[in-house]
Amino acid sequence: MRLPVALLAAWLAIPPPVFALPADVERLAERGAEQLYNLEFSAALATFEEVRVAHPGYPAGPGLLAAATWWQARYRFEPPTDATTRRVERWLDEAERGSRKMIRSATPYDACEGRFFLGGALGVRAHWQLLRHNWVEAAIGAREAVKVLNQLSGCTPYGDEADFGLGLYQYAAASLPAPLRWLSRYVVGGTATKDQALARLERAAVRAHWTRHDAQATLVTLYDIFDGRPDRALAPAERLLRERPHAPVAHTLQAQALLFSHRWTETLAVADRAIAWAGRSGSTFALEMSAYQYFRGMALLGLKQPRDAEVAFTIAIGAGGRPPWITAATVKRGAARDLLGDRAGALADYRHAQRLADPWHQARRAKPYLKRPFAWPDFERELTPHVAD
Repeated sequence: MRLPVALLAAWLAIPPPVFALPADVERLAERGAEQLYNLEFSAALATFEEVRVAHPGYPAGPGLLAAATWWQARYRFEPPTDATTRRVERWLDEAERGSRKMIRSATPYDACEGRFFLGGALGVRAHWQLLRHNWVEAAIGAREAVKVLNQLSGCTPYGDEADFGLGLYQYAAASLPAPLRWLSRYVVGGTATKDQALARLERAAVRAHWTRHDAQATLVTLYDIFDGRPDRALAPAERLLRERPHAPVAHTLQAQALLFSHRWTETLAVADRAIAWAGRSGSTFALEMSAYQYFRGMALLGLKQPRDAEVAFTIAIGAGGRPPWITAATVKRGAARDLLGDRAGALADYRHAQRLADPWHQARRAKPYLKRPFAWPDFERELTPHVAD
């Protein structure tokens, strides 16, 4: 990661960060991060365990192990088991103990580094509680993370890392409905607009060292799905792909940003490139084949080619990807079939989708098409594979 950071800093006249982490920790952390973004979860966990074993009592290893386990569960839409939760909690307890010991150090740098790791551990704990639908515990955990991140903001060189967590929490708080604004004040300790939160994330997407790619990916999702400004998602999507060119999810996010911006031909190009990579032996791009074929099908619909789109959605369904993509592709194949006049085939897809996993509410939103055929005016509403409502 050093070279891209140095180049980007030179372009923007920003001094590159100088960290004093043990050399092997930084090297292994970068290797594990690359493995994580490449969807090599087992390899990433093994790498982070190396950090933990080599530096007992140091918070990086256990903190990264917990974060990687959350990443894996979130990516796969796997409900956390009690056994996994106990393992994650042990790692987080270990990371918190090591972090607080560093904070008590007389060295200002160590105190800053301790706050960095502590903020991360508290954030992962809160997000893990969200996975378990423990809303109160998640809110309490987020509040504690925000307190630490606010203290981290003034630290050199870790201050830029705080912008990612603070921006994310502030955006979530600003998105709460009016009756829950009190919870916003409880969690973030004040008020912030969505634009202020996004500005923080934008800074982290350029200036941060460790959280930069997380900020880039988060911005793509927020602009595309929740903020309704997909044109703004293009820059962080392109930056993430440039810095993580071998990461399957980076290609997914770029295709998403292009599709939502109505750039059909460019979406096809990105999807086709990723599909070609997925065909290589042992490539983890195959795990995202359903997503790439979904975006291919949607771009073809944008180009008014429902016959070719039906083929792409059929391949997506058969690729065995993550459950939400299968559901989305099933619904959209029904839409393509409706546009082709195959009402029986369309109804079969809509009905089948009702029995599939539906975290993105695709099947729920397909219910109107059980009563009437999907038509071209419906396309814009159905453009997004995720649904914010």
